[in-house]
Amino acid sequence: MSVGGYSVSSTMQDAVNYAWGKGVVLVAAAMNSGSSSPAYPAAYEKVIAVGATDSKDQRWVSSPTFSSNYGSWVDVAAPGSNILSTTSNGGYGAMMGTSMASPHVAGVAGLVWSKSGLCASNACVRGRIESSIESRTVLSGSGPDWSKARINANIAIYAPSVKPPVLQSLEPSIVNGKPIPGVKLAKLAWSATDSDGIARYELQKSTNGGGYANVSLTSPTATSISLGVLTGTSYRFRVRAQDREGMWSYWTYGSSFYVS
Repeated sequence: MSVGGYSVSSTMQDAVNYAWGKGVVLVAAAMNSGSSSPAYPAAYEKVIAVGATDSKDQRWVSSPTFSSNYGSWVDVAAPGSNILSTTSNGGYGAMMGTSMASPHVAGVAGLVWSKSGLCASNACVRGRIESSIESRTVLSGSGPDWSKARINANIAIYAPSVKPPVLQSLEPSIVNGKPIPGVKLAKLAWSATDSDGIARYELQKSTNGGGYANVSLTSPTATSISLGVLTGTSYRFRVRAQDREGMWSYWTYGSSFYVS
């Protein structure tokens, strides 16, 4: 949907929710006002909101008032600068904007649907798209411009499918029969599947909402870990997998938890 506006419509939202309930993947342009204000239908929960990037993988900006909208409500980004498109008066022309970016995302949705055995629901397709980020590349548009990053069709289709790290237990940390004050033992587990097999995992943690740091695993293919965590502290873990052909998955994030 390369359309949008800044007014909320209950009729449009009902239509979006109905379509989602029928299994449709919905994609919409975030609009081109250079604004962080939510635009609709892109900002509705059941729609993938798409921002635009330029040839340098940065948020597309033509002028302060003609550039990709941005903000945490924008889910992903896709190329939107100098895109060859059909024109209303016939032929082709280079065009720009989030209306040029959103069809890339819809195209990836079609590719994900078409791969046999990959996804059986619109939620799965959306998850693959929104997680299809080249995790070895840090894009300048990541973060405040959109909540995920620029899509990657190859990863969406071929990368290992990873289940996020889940906190299975949080127990007192015991040494020599005595609990350690202020420290608990957290057990986490995760998994991944891929037709080529999993070569290794990477696990990272964020403490109190800060940046992520690597967590050492007992083996490259370990799928669980027990580690000490501090009371009075919030944690969040993420994991990714590499298959035997060298393809990295996207990062998948576990739920945040507080150690009391």
